Amino acid sequence: MPKERPRPLLAPRRARRSHAILPTPIAAKLAGLAAVSSDEIFKKCVTYAVTSAHTNPARLRGPLYAGPVRERFDELLRATLLIQKLLDAIQNPQDRSASFLRRRLTNYLPQRSLASYIAELSRLAKSVENAKNSAVEELVERGRPPGVRGQGQRLGRFITFLEFGALAAGGGWTLNKNDECGTLIDALELLRPFVPDNFLPVEGKHPYSSYQRILTSARSRWKNKGDRLLFAMVVLYGGEQSRLSARQMSQAEALALSFGGAGTKSTVA
Repeated sequence: MPKERPRPLLAPRRARRSHAILPTPIAAKLAGLAAVSSDEIFKKCVTYAVTSAHTNPARLRGPLYAGPVRERFDELLRATLLIQKLLDAIQNPQDRSASFLRRRLTNYLPQRSLASYIAELSRLAKSVENAKNSAVEELVERGRPPGVRGQGQRLGRFITFLEFGALAAGGGWTLNKNDECGTLIDALELLRPFVPDNFLPVEGKHPYSSYQRILTSARSRWKNKGDRLLFAMVVLYGGEQSRLSARQMSQAEALALSFGGAGTKSTVA
């Protein structure tokens, strides 16, 4: 029986699963270009960026959606704070009805205290607030959208994830639109065989001004803790926040905390 040919870990020009692995030589060259301090984090992030190039982004964008999205977040925030307030109120030792309610409720919370739930609700409220600010900022258009001709938001998202990956690992990409060069361009050419056909502009015809706007926007967003946590979740688990267990959320939070800060190595000219 003929032996089955082994499949490459990340075959060029084919759709990849979210757990695909970027070839080590390519990852090493990219890490050198980005001057990162953590190769492991960088490789995970760039692998996710490549995977994202094979999927179409959701088209929920523009100021039209900013109001409704803000309202939904505010509704969730109010509900979270209300439950937190009600649980906090039944801990009042001076209120006899609250004491009875607390004792009865505690019977159905084995090995957990009300205080632990209140603390989790407090963390949830902060996460909702950060997510709201991030989402509304992304949906509100400021000047020209950061899309790239021929690809709309798709290539913009790819470059954003590449920049997030570099910043997360303590590095960053360089770009000089006047001289039409930079490590970002070198990285895109290295990754060209691993993204769909016609995904990147023709070599030598990159829209440098568009790339500059994307990098500037990405670096601004990276300062938001909520965006760093969301990026950690999508890198680890594909962003299915509603399905993450407490352990998975803790792992995502730990990864987000390990990310680099503002990315001082990144330069745009």
